[in-house]
Amino acid sequence: MIFIDPITCLAAAIYFEARGENISHQLMVANTVMNRVKSQRFPDDVCGVVKQRYQFSFYWDGIKEEINDAKSWEYSTYWAKQVISKQIEYHDGCHYARKEIRRVWMKDMSREVHGNHAFYEGGC
Repeated sequence: MIFIDPITCLAAAIYFEARGENISHQLMVANTVMNRVKSQRFPDDVCGVVKQRYQFSFYWDGIKEEINDAKSWEYSTYWAKQVISKQIEYHDGCHYARKEIRRVWMKDMSREVHGNHAFYEGGC
């Protein structure tokens, strides 16, 4: 799949990173992307953030991205549109990882576990 516009790039992040999670967790992934867009530390567009080297595992894991669940893709696209149009804002963090992952850079950030991910406030 080719990700070339903000909605498709954000929908891909939601779908491939969190489609098995509940909607609030999916929205936290989406807002992490948007918080990075606003930050000076990351690319200034949605696709640049999603495609940034080694940031989102689905994009850099070497596995071809295939959409196998049409309903989840439809929801991911819907939520991407809502987040991009600022109809929904959820949290202030710029980072998340699988909940079992611990890195040095995480130690000074507030950590909140949701589903399979831990979200970190700050770091923007």
